[in-house]
Order: sequence, then C-alpha cells, then structure tokens
Amino acid sequence: MPAERNSIYWWDTEPVVPGPPLEGAERTDVCIVGGGYTGLWTAYFLKRADPSLDVAIVERSWAGSGASGHNDGYAMTVLDMSLHHLVERHGPERAGAAHEAVAQSVVEIGEFCDRHDVDCDYELCGFAAVAVNDGQLWRLERDLEAARRIGHEAEFELFEDDAARRRIGSPIVRGLLKERRGALINPQKLVRGLKRVVEGMGVRIYERSPATEVGPGLVRTERGIVRAQQVVVATNAYQHGFPQFSDRVVPIWSYAMVSEPLTDEQLGRVAWAGREGFEDKRNFITIGRFTADNRVIWGGRLAPYYRGNDMDVRHMRNEPVFAQLRDAWAEFFPMWSDVRFEYAYGGCVAITGTFLPYVGGLGGGVWYGYGYNGHGVAPSHTVGRALGDLVLGRESEHTDLAFVNQQEAKLPGEPLRYVGTRLTTQLLERQDRKMDRGGGVGEMDPLILRLVNRLS
Repeated sequence: MPAERNSIYWWDTEPVVPGPPLEGAERTDVCIVGGGYTGLWTAYFLKRADPSLDVAIVERSWAGSGASGHNDGYAMTVLDMSLHHLVERHGPERAGAAHEAVAQSVVEIGEFCDRHDVDCDYELCGFAAVAVNDGQLWRLERDLEAARRIGHEAEFELFEDDAARRRIGSPIVRGLLKERRGALINPQKLVRGLKRVVEGMGVRIYERSPATEVGPGLVRTERGIVRAQQVVVATNAYQHGFPQFSDRVVPIWSYAMVSEPLTDEQLGRVAWAGREGFEDKRNFITIGRFTADNRVIWGGRLAPYYRGNDMDVRHMRNEPVFAQLRDAWAEFFPMWSDVRFEYAYGGCVAITGTFLPYVGGLGGGVWYGYGYNGHGVAPSHTVGRALGDLVLGRESEHTDLAFVNQQEAKLPGEPLRYVGTRLTTQLLERQDRKMDRGGGVGEMDPLILRLVNRLS
C-alpha cells in the first residue's frame, strides 16, 4: 500500500499564492496581528459596525496558514473539556450564555457563507459525541444532564445500543449524543473566503509579514512597522511567541489522516445517513467525519507537546500517532478495511490553563483573543464579535461571556512545562486505557484535573 502524503489535505482543495508583505511604515486605526479566523472575524465585525474604520492585518505566512486552514472542519459548541465541566466550573447561567453564543455562531457562519457566496462545503448536519465503553457513556449522560441544567435539553438527543449504531454504524459504538447545532466545513475554503470578504470591505492584509513586536500603538514586523490607535493580537498557537503571553498558552500537536474518496459500495457498508461529524469521549479523542467528496477524515488520539514550544514542521509526521489512528480505524470500522488513506499530517492547537479561549486587554489599546483548545471554528467567530465590541468600547452580551476578561491561569516555563505536560499525558492515557478495558468511570481523578488545568 503506498505511503500517505505528509501534507495537509485541505490545502489541496484551494491552493494559495501569498499576498505582498508589509514594506516600510503604515498608519491605521486598528492593526490586527494574525490572519486566521479570529483576526479575520474581528476585522469583519469592526468594518460591519463602522465602515469608516481603517483596519490592517499582518500575517506571518498567508491568511489561514495556521490552524484556521488545517483544522478538522467541525463548527461545534464544545467549550472547556466538556459541557459538563463548563457548567460545573461556571454555573448554569454563565455556562448557558457561553454555549448559546457559540451555538449561534455555528448557524451564523452558514448565514455568512450564503450572504457572501463563500463556498466552504458548509453542512448543518449536527454533531455527535459517541461512547464505546461504560466510562464514555457516563460522560455522555453528564453532558446531557448539563444540557438540562442550562435549558438546552431540546437541542440534544441521546441514542443507545442499536439506536446509536443506526446513526453511526460502528460495531463498537454503544451510545451517541447528538446536538442539533453542529456543522461541517472545509476550513481552508472558509478562511480564504473570509479573507476575500474583508478585503472587499477595505481591510488591508499583509501576508508574509511576521510580527516581531507588539505593544501600545505599535506593531513591528520583519520589514515594516504599523502605528495604530488599537492593536489586536490573535495568533492562537503562535501567541506564546510574544512575551506578554508566554505563560498563558501551550502549542499541542494534533494529527489526522484523510482517506481516498469512498465508492458508493463502500459507503453502503456503514450506516451514517446523517453525516454528523463525531468525537468519542476519550481524553485523547478519536474523531471522524466525511468531506464533501466522501473522504473520511480520521484523527485525534495522542496529542504531544514538544519541549520548548517546538512547532517545527518536522513534527507534521508522527508514525506512532498514525499507528494509533490505524488501529482505532480497524476497531471502529472493520468493514472498511480496504479503504486507503492518502494523507497523514499534524498541526498545532493552542491549549490554555482553563480550557477556554482567552479574550481581553493588556491596556494601552492592546487587545487579544486566542486559545481554542482544538475546537476553534465556531468559538473564533464568537470571539471576533467580542473583540469587535471591546475595540469599539461597547458593552454587549459578548463582552460579558465567561471567557472574556476571565482570570487566566499562568502556565510554568521550561523545564516544568515539558515535565508537567508529559505527566499529564501519561495520566490521561492511563485513564483512557482503563476505560477501554471496561474499568472505572468517566470522571477524572482530582490529581489529573489539577495537572490538566496547570500543566505542572
């Protein structure tokens, strides 16, 4: 069987020619650092609120070159480690407001695409959390109870045993919790379409312009400088590169494989009529979804951290993780043993100590939004709304969300960061293995929670 290509599948669906870099000095009302979802949505909402604003974006590579262009393409409501954890930590009222804001973003992304003719293969097909053992079933039940506590029970439906397998026909699926407001997208087409829209609104985007310094009134790049009344820093997994954020976020690698397009005969072997994207309820999740041309994206499992926040492209290939994914594929879908994978790759996601995005200000007109913990497609839209209101000095329901101006956990530097991350990984893996063997319940040991929250 030919080896998979270690390149990002989505990039092949819409090739990119990077635009010109920033050269020399510029002045603007708002300078946004980062040309991914967060920066582009912020620019969009700012220009929609005040078309006279002069907005510029500086991007280290090309718009969408980070997680925005190579994520797994789920627009979903997941915040914190689960809905259960969100409600336990923030209470039903604040958790419910945050969940509803992101659920609205799921739908509004589709409306944006319709309004602006952005063809990103948007499918509002729902999201499915699946369970394959007792511990994971326990987690589904806790999430459903959390949905009841925030008044969203009608948005969810729990299926068990044969009823679950009629939704997603894996022989090991024992439970499935479907949420209505969940969508699938092509992330590359969304971010590049969003770029075209904001450029049409008058936003200047300088690609190949990595920022080397940010501060009140100033953004410096390798070959230029922008003086701005207000600055927004929105670089997600790269945020640690600025001293102001070095102890707030950790870049973790996430991996995926993409199959060849399935034939009609192959598709007919597995019940999956709703085409919902799914995640299981492991700590190191397994994810599966269809693309528009009926490939399967298969990802997750071990998510390693490399010492010193190492994001080098050599880590795009990780054979031990790909082996885990192949084994999981054989367990979930033995009837697809003849399906070949064409792509295998990895990329970084930004992990925070609260498992929520961080949105706020440093003073002096410097704002920030980042840290989606692997679930950023819909929350980045919500954060863009919040940042737009913060920059404009407006109080709104979005500036009052639980992840705006929250108390942010400080993470340790090296070597404690590496040691703590490794220890946390080992404990989470041990719990996954125990649940896979049919032991234990889904709740996390307090020691694991403390380590996950602090990575120390």
